[in-house]
Amino acid sequence: MYRTGINTGVKRIDEKVNTAQEKNGHLYIGDIVQEDALRLNLNRGNGTLNPRQFIDLKGLLEKGIYQEEKVLYPDGKEIDKGILERVYDEIFGLREPVRC
Repeated sequence: MYRTGINTGVKRIDEKVNTAQEKNGHLYIGDIVQEDALRLNLNRGNGTLNPRQFIDLKGLLEKGIYQEEKVLYPDGKEIDKGILERVYDEIFGLREPVRC
């Protein structure tokens, strides 16, 4: 789960767009308005969570991190707590300068 990523088509406009990097090194497009981010996400074939789904995701991540509930992949295999913590941090962790 990442922000809008950089691929070969996006790299061509890299000099014109502000890019940023996740803690794990994954590059993404930063400093864009919400409408542009949603449009890019849709054009890449991804979905955007509605507010209810977002709240449910946050709760599920927290339950998995605190081991109150098992969080599973679609095939039924349990998702490692470390993965849940990294996803949670990428979404809710404090960042500089905008996400603080």
